[in-house]
Order: sequence, then structure tokens, then C-alpha cells
Amino acid sequence: MRKEPSKFKKFMFRIFETHDIHDPLCMILDVFYILLILLSLVLTILEAFKIGHEVKALEIVEYVIVGFFTLEWFSSLYTADIEFAPLPYWKAKLRWIFSVESICDIICLAIFIISFLPFKNMSEEVEMSLRLIVLIKFVRLYKYKKYIVSYKKTAEEDKAVKEENCNKNSPNS
Repeated sequence: MRKEPSKFKKFMFRIFETHDIHDPLCMILDVFYILLILLSLVLTILEAFKIGHEVKALEIVEYVIVGFFTLEWFSSLYTADIEFAPLPYWKAKLRWIFSVESICDIICLAIFIISFLPFKNMSEEVEMSLRLIVLIKFVRLYKYKKYIVSYKKTAEEDKAVKEENCNKNSPNS
């Protein structure tokens, strides 16, 4: 029998996985991650065209972004047993690890790490190719489509409730 998840784990699941538009913390985090993805794409494009290549701050920003996405990956792994609650603990973790979302994240993180390792024999073309492959981060945006769908669905539900309440209160009822 599975034990009840801790309050901390439930909190992590709520803010990283539920994408509840009525929860301000979830909304802030969702918008923050969307902005990080877009910033990362801009930095990758700037680097591909060697714009700001000498600016060390841009590289530091990229490291910080990867740090946030690594934190997100581990928090999703940590809470996978809540998301896939009917499954046994270890199966829930494996199911999440082999999900499309997780595999995309692992590929993006691996490419980033490989592209920033100081290989002495790596040609500039190979290094640039690896960095351009990081544009696969764009695939992460598919993940945020579920937020948009969720927000749209919730907005439609809110509108339906308001219309229903309006109809109840109208003099013609």
C-alpha cells in the first residue's frame, strides 16, 4: 500500500504540474517558464549568428535557464507518483521518465551540456551544430499548448457559469 505523499510533494505537484489558472503561483510559474523558453531560443539564435558571442553574461543567463529547467525536470520526476497515482511508485517514475515531455527535456539538457563542454578537438562547425540542435527547445513549446488549452477550457467554463448565473438572475426567468 502506498503512503500518502508529503505536503511538500503535493505543493510541488500543484505548482509544477497542475497549471491551474485560478492559482496565482501556478500562473506565475507557467508564464515564467514560457518566457525562459523564449529567452533561451533568442539566445540560441543570437549565438548561431555570432551576435553577442563575446558577452559572458549571455552564457551565464543560459546556464541559469538550464538550471531552472533541470530543477523542473527533477521536480516532475519527484511528483510523478502523484500524477500517475494508480500505478506503483516505481512504474509511475518510469512512465514519466519515458514520456515525450521528459525525453524532450533530457535531449535538450544533454545537448546543452555537450555543447558547453570544453572539447579541445571539437571543430567550430560541430560545436555550432550542437548548439543549433538546442533549437529543439522549441519542441518544449508543445508542452505549453496544454496550458493554453487548459486556460481556454477554464475560461469557457467560467463564462458558462457566469451566463448561467446571469440567466438565473434575469427578470425573464
